[in-house]
Amino acid sequence: MSTEYSQKFIVPKFDASLPPAEDASLKTVAQLIDFNAQHNPNYMFCLQAEKPLGGVKDPPLLRITHKSFQAMILSCQTWVQEQIEEIQLPIKDERGHIVKGAPIGLLLDSDIGLLVYLFALVGLGVPVRSYQDFL
Repeated sequence: MSTEYSQKFIVPKFDASLPPAEDASLKTVAQLIDFNAQHNPNYMFCLQAEKPLGGVKDPPLLRITHKSFQAMILSCQTWVQEQIEEIQLPIKDERGHIVKGAPIGLLLDSDIGLLVYLFALVGLGVPVRSYQDFL
């Protein structure tokens, strides 16, 4: 699995302190995802093992780049808004305050899909609660 990179990996200057410094250029995970998609698009974000079929011992691995990870999140946001009528995006009330909608619960396997849905919903401003059963 060899890949040619046209540029060196650019390390983002991410401030993980709470609250982030005023002059920090990257303060959120969403900004970090966007930064890596723009500056490190072809570098690998992760490897996702595909579900084994018919007793395959070593399942194939799907290579997910920073750019494809961002694209997955953006596609998921579009799908969620088009397909889930009950989704409640944040709105401004009559006093100009942001009012968040009802939270969404995620019941997913522990794979890249969980991160995609989590970051898609958070990016839309929808509160998320993740439920996982590892038993």
